[in-house]
Amino acid sequence: HLFKRKLATQEELFHTFNTLHSAGKQIILSSNVNPMLLECVEDRLISRFEWGIVLNLNKQTDSNLPSKILSTRLSFYDIQIKKNLHDFLLKNFQSPSSISKAIESIIFRGNKMVIDLELVQPILNKLISQYDKNSINPNKIIELVAEVFGIKKDDIATGDSQSQNDSLPRQIAMYLIRQQLNLPFIKIGDIFKKNHSTVMHSIKKIHQGLESRNPDITYYINQLKTKF
Repeated sequence: HLFKRKLATQEELFHTFNTLHSAGKQIILSSNVNPMLLECVEDRLISRFEWGIVLNLNKQTDSNLPSKILSTRLSFYDIQIKKNLHDFLLKNFQSPSSISKAIESIIFRGNKMVIDLELVQPILNKLISQYDKNSINPNKIIELVAEVFGIKKDDIATGDSQSQNDSLPRQIAMYLIRQQLNLPFIKIGDIFKKNHSTVMHSIKKIHQGLESRNPDITYYINQLKTKF
């Protein structure tokens, strides 16, 4: 992405890439977007970038963070819980806010006893249901897109129509699923019964529309983001 519009540099990179590849050398490149979404980079370079394995790199997080937060909150409220409840909380509540909310929901049971899962599970199950209802998932995104465009959800998810009325909502849904949930292109393709190339093309089209400030695309994306 740093070579954007640098035609002379791209020309040198093209020849360097070919030389290294022909020599059987390993080439590792990184960018801030998938190769398909690179702007102002020659197609012949993008094609070569896709020859190998494309991996998404996510920021590393502390896998023990939920456990640390749980211990801190239990200590703060001076309550003890049994192992079955401890494991249940870590399995179903991962974010700091959700862990705190779960602990607060069982505080009234008292802090002079060791709380068992069976005692508070109905309360926690209700909390989990609320989180599931409000959580963003592919189906929820498709429903919101259908609502904003005033069409049926099935027309987006499984429809084969290539008309603008159906294709634009479908492309926007693919873009938002990728952006919000970071699902692989193949997985998104499975959802829409499309191959990964179609998914990548659709996402690139919406990305370019936002970059060029296409009024239709910008309007609908902003409408949908407020619903999230």
